[in-house]
Amino acid sequence: MSFIGEASAYFKVFSDGSIKRVEWESAPASNDSSSNGYKSKDVIINSTKPISARIFLPDVPGSSDRLPVLVYFHGGGFCLGSTTWLGYHTFLGDFAVASQSIVLSVDYRHAPENRLPIAYDDCYSSLEWLSCQVSSEPWLQRADLSRVFLSGDSAGGNIVHNVALRTIQEQSCDQVKIKGLLLIHPFFGSEERIEKERASGEAENLALTDWMWKVSLPEGSNRDHYWCNYEMAELSRAEWCRFPPAVVYVAGLDFLKERGVMYAAFLEKNGVEVKLVEAEGEKHVYHMLHPESEATRLLQKQMKEPGVIQIFSDGSVKRPERETSPASEDSSSTGYKSKDVIIDSTKPISGRIFVPDTPASSSLLPVLVYFHGGGFCIGTATWLGYHTFLGDFAVAAQSIVLSVDYRLAPEHRLPTAYDDCYCSLEWLSKQVSSEPWLQRADLSRVFLSGDSAGGNIAHNIAIRAIQKGCDEVKIKGVLPIHPYFGSEERIDKEKASESAKDVGLTDLIWKLSLPEGSNRDYFGCNFEKAELSRDEWGRFPAVVVYVASLDFCKERGVMYAGFLEKKGVDVKLVEAEGEQHVYHVFHPKSEATRLLQKQMSEFIHSL
Repeated sequence: MSFIGEASAYFKVFSDGSIKRVEWESAPASNDSSSNGYKSKDVIINSTKPISARIFLPDVPGSSDRLPVLVYFHGGGFCLGSTTWLGYHTFLGDFAVASQSIVLSVDYRHAPENRLPIAYDDCYSSLEWLSCQVSSEPWLQRADLSRVFLSGDSAGGNIVHNVALRTIQEQSCDQVKIKGLLLIHPFFGSEERIEKERASGEAENLALTDWMWKVSLPEGSNRDHYWCNYEMAELSRAEWCRFPPAVVYVAGLDFLKERGVMYAAFLEKNGVEVKLVEAEGEKHVYHMLHPESEATRLLQKQMKEPGVIQIFSDGSVKRPERETSPASEDSSSTGYKSKDVIIDSTKPISGRIFVPDTPASSSLLPVLVYFHGGGFCIGTATWLGYHTFLGDFAVAAQSIVLSVDYRLAPEHRLPTAYDDCYCSLEWLSKQVSSEPWLQRADLSRVFLSGDSAGGNIAHNIAIRAIQKGCDEVKIKGVLPIHPYFGSEERIDKEKASESAKDVGLTDLIWKLSLPEGSNRDYFGCNFEKAELSRDEWGRFPAVVVYVASLDFCKERGVMYAGFLEKKGVDVKLVEAEGEQHVYHVFHPKSEATRLLQKQMSEFIHSL
């Protein structure tokens, strides 16, 4: 037997194919949770290969609540590593407690004895095992398979990506609903060297990663194999639409940081909801090497943060934080100025006014009243995407924009959002003569617009204005963008197997938003249930319904336009090809957004 290769101090490969790997301190599984708040148990996923795993269960006595599941794939360049390593054991056990989640940490077979795709096959098998064992394994009795998350570090982060691709392309594991991906310092590559890899002083790191790819990839493959180079994966646009939301964690001192940043940008380019989080001053897989450090505690906190909304037993609500923009009276760089106003201090309801910079002009301007989206549960006029989109629209359309911040569900269920947004019209009529920023507002040319839930609000406010009357404010048109409607009866898109994740989310949002005791045939959700006379439908303003071809809500938007046309409303349907839900908020400077602003401006100035 002769020695033929090595990877630093991690392992050695001998001519007979045997491998000697570094020995790391390990931790046994333990059913005793008294000292750390969790218990752990080793399980066999497939005894013939073999594939095993360790389950971590938080100690929550007296509770029967269902818990989300994190499936974790360890790192080690596909060549070493184990869920039994002390660093992984401590990190994942503590995470189970911090996030109140069940963790399944998978031990897959290693290269070079078992080259890719063996690791992917083994880790995918863990999802199949979950779906089969959830009804019989006592430690999974509280597992909520509608809330499964995939995570892993380094090579494990790569596995997360490739297992997610497999679930999308094979449309299998129906019982396991992957809600999100959490990739920690993911390990990717390509034949083309990136800047970090060409830098002086990185030769040792580069040699190590090259060697790991050489012994892990299928014989005859290079680093442009799609398992290594994510850009080579062949997914259709429809498949990218089903890719789960992702958070990519990078470390400031990690050789792989640049690859992680590029991966996040690649996902965003393909329309995936993605967030990039950097740990400054930290090294590769610091959370495994130092599982009780402050940086690791912060990582665990970031990983457990909800993607949408979290409701606690005391009724309190935690919403995601997104980048916001302050109002500014400086229009020199943007062509518009903005100002925050109070619509009703007792509720409270506020708004943000955008006025285009048109010096020396005294002509009256149309007014767009805009209602943000967010499933009635999240969102604000201050979000950077809304601020940029509406400010730029004010310039493009030479219009005054009032963007309304209404009260949110579930603390304030419908019809509160409708009440608040209708108040904005009453406020407009009272303030037009006294608010300096409204001096040029033409209340005979008011338009209602909004996206997603905001498009729903625009429709329902138009109905209320018809039924109640708001004489000083003349609503000339309604511009719902990707409007959010529903019904108890499922439509074709909702019955499709690939739509299960979207249906689950929209059902949950309606459950949190509708009045207690109501279902999705409530008139605010199902537009066909609105009770208007023929005369009232005759007074409904002209409408343009904007839909996006890759949007789960598209079919409902098309049906809404057809319903209005049937009622005799002047309606037009405009589709953005190749775009996703509320793309104008996520990409307010894109060409597609510029086109949307142009289309909206043309409609406003045609009436």
